[in-house]
Amino acid sequence: METVIGTIVSGIFGGGVGLLGTLIGRVFGWLEAKEKNKRLEVQNAHELNLQKLQNDAAVQEREQEYAITSLDADTQIRVGSYKHDMALRPYKWVDSVRALTRPVLTVVSISLWGGVVYVGVVIFGDIEAYRDALAQANFLATTAYTWWFGSRDNSRSSPTS
Repeated sequence: METVIGTIVSGIFGGGVGLLGTLIGRVFGWLEAKEKNKRLEVQNAHELNLQKLQNDAAVQEREQEYAITSLDADTQIRVGSYKHDMALRPYKWVDSVRALTRPVLTVVSISLWGGVVYVGVVIFGDIEAYRDALAQANFLATTAYTWWFGSRDNSRSSPTS
């Protein structure tokens, strides 16, 4: 009888140990899967970050290409405009006369300043007339200087071709 009870107890105990081993195996499997998921999350986050960096670099590259293309287009437009203007001006003396406009205005404005000083000295007694003349000369001189220096092209590049 002892052997029968011993066999039953050892069967029950063996089944319990087997069940305990299965549970322990499942717990360790779950922990391993959890760790694997954490590694995958870190790896995916890294890959996502790399993808974002590549996208940002591609956007910057496209912006630079756009800037270069825009500059090329502006250059071509300017060169075309110069060629068109040169085709319309067969006489060089017309350009020479046109080029004198700003220097003549500058000389006129300086002459106005000189005239204001002279008038102020000659008509020293009438201060109101002197102030009016000074205001008008100041307006004309400022207009001439602003136009002379303000509308010049800052880039001194000449068109090629």
